[in-house]
Amino acid sequence: MIRSQKYRTYAPDIFYSKWRLCHLLRTMQVQRTNFHHDLQVIYGLLEIGALSEAKDYIKEIMSQVILTTQLIRTDNIFITETDFGKN
Repeated sequence: MIRSQKYRTYAPDIFYSKWRLCHLLRTMQVQRTNFHHDLQVIYGLLEIGALSEAKDYIKEIMSQVILTTQLIRTDNIFITETDFGKN
């Protein structure tokens, strides 16, 4: 195998790996920003004594987390590989 052919073979894999890493980092950045926002909302609600609203907000967040967890843990291999395995 000529050296240039070897690199052409692996170039798409390297590009895809870099794309996946960038996508993962962007996803983590968005999640961190959302988490920070949620904490600010909860803190604000607690500061003004709105305990029931804070509890409702936390329940809403938890229901979203539970739904996402259920989607990730699906037994459907097509959904797992298509939506989560390659993102």
